[in-house]
Amino acid sequence: MRTYITLILLMTLFLNCLSHPYYAYEQPAVISDVPVLTINTEERAEFNLFTGIDDFKEAEFYSVEDGGYVVEIITEDRLYLARNRDSLAIVLLEDYLNRYEEIKGNKVAFEKKWQIVDYDDLGFAITEHELNRFANFGRACLTGSMISGAAGGLILITVMRFLTAGKGADAPTIVASLVSLTVGLSLSVIIGGMMGVHSERKSVLKTIKQARKPSVMK
Repeated sequence: MRTYITLILLMTLFLNCLSHPYYAYEQPAVISDVPVLTINTEERAEFNLFTGIDDFKEAEFYSVEDGGYVVEIITEDRLYLARNRDSLAIVLLEDYLNRYEEIKGNKVAFEKKWQIVDYDDLGFAITEHELNRFANFGRACLTGSMISGAAGGLILITVMRFLTAGKGADAPTIVASLVSLTVGLSLSVIIGGMMGVHSERKSVLKTIKQARKPSVMK
């Protein structure tokens, strides 16, 4: 019985944590009219930016009111648009450009400073700051899981107590059953919550990468 309860609880927590949609990259943003930064072909090659963009000519960065930037990427025959909603994105990029000679010799220190967890298809950093911004649901899921698991555990423990007492079981047997049930439920709640947070982070990272892919404008 306890095995079934644990499995059901784990699956419920896991599916519930995966069900949260991410709308942050879909929300409209107020974009500045004047570019805050321009990268030409020479700078692109020098700083190893915009990997994967063929026939690159120029890129113009426009700041976004609630943080991050929108970048127009101009090639020989196309115009692309990509966005980065990390509020640290502009400052991070400026630090990268200003200290590139130092950074390329010790990239680990740079990644540690900015808590970089991965890179998108254009070669731009994804930071822990951005990941946490959109992964707060995972922690909320963990807290909610523990609360709901504790409430469910109390109910099940109460029911088990009455059922066991009704069969005339002795006190040690009742105590052992209650302790076993409590430990099983507690572990299932903790493991389920940890699975939820881990899955949430992976989902958010995948969403960020997908949302940062450049779109063809013309």
